[in-house]
Amino acid sequence: MQLSSPIEALSRAIHHAELIGLPDVPHRVRDYEAMEGWSQAQRYAAIANGTMPYIEAVRRPHARECEVVAMFAQTWGSTALGFGGVGGAAMTPAYTVVVRGPDGALAVYWAGSFAYLIPAVVTPSQRQAFAEDLMHGGTVGRGEAGARYGAVHG
Repeated sequence: MQLSSPIEALSRAIHHAELIGLPDVPHRVRDYEAMEGWSQAQRYAAIANGTMPYIEAVRRPHARECEVVAMFAQTWGSTALGFGGVGGAAMTPAYTVVVRGPDGALAVYWAGSFAYLIPAVVTPSQRQAFAEDLMHGGTVGRGEAGARYGAVHG
């Protein structure tokens, strides 16, 4: 079999990571309800002295905040890639794409399809195992990723 388009695998991975795959990003927004009835002068004073009221919120990461940390061709022993399940016994190459979010979480994709998420906080040995596997041009399948990398299957 031949590899699919690298552009398609990459664009699908980034698109999914931005909309679904990566965790939400916490941020602060102005609390306009708390400022209801404030005069223009009061608002300017709050900005000047740093007392503007804020509330905690979450948002999705933007594509510009995501980083593609790895992309390489990986050969699997089945058409099911690393997802497990039933697949043809043919050796199947697919592009592996790893996208890092703003919090440091890593989303792994095979042929543009979401495989798993490695949270930003895992053990040093799990982080090291993932780095070594990337250095050798491979990732493990879903069945092993939880124990080896601390991965979750969104």
